[in-house]
Amino acid sequence: MPVKKAVMGKPPHKPTKDTRYKVKILSAVKTNRNLIAGVIGITDKTLTKYYSHELDIGETEICAKLIATAITRALVDKKDAVLIFLLKTVCGLREVQHIEHKTEIDSEELKEVRKQLDETQRKLEEIYKREF
Repeated sequence: MPVKKAVMGKPPHKPTKDTRYKVKILSAVKTNRNLIAGVIGITDKTLTKYYSHELDIGETEICAKLIATAITRALVDKKDAVLIFLLKTVCGLREVQHIEHKTEIDSEELKEVRKQLDETQRKLEEIYKREF
């Protein structure tokens, strides 16, 4: 009678294009590794063993493709808002405000400011005298 060989555990995992793509996408949206492993139906250890490359570059690769697509559409379709958004969020460009400071104060403005300060000081002194 032939001896049956005991089968232990699951058969080894074999990554497919579909599972690699899923891992890459889930990694790109910052999904927890335990959840990614659960979606694929493997353990975290197996995920790391077979999909470390996808986990490492998933976010970068997907973002690069999205940015390239968005930039192409923004330039071709003349979508200025999209282009400005990408320049700010991806390229780190910011709008800069230029504020001009007056170095000379007009004498009339200075007189008015002094008058207001004197009036405020007088009111504060009156309040102080009444309270104390």
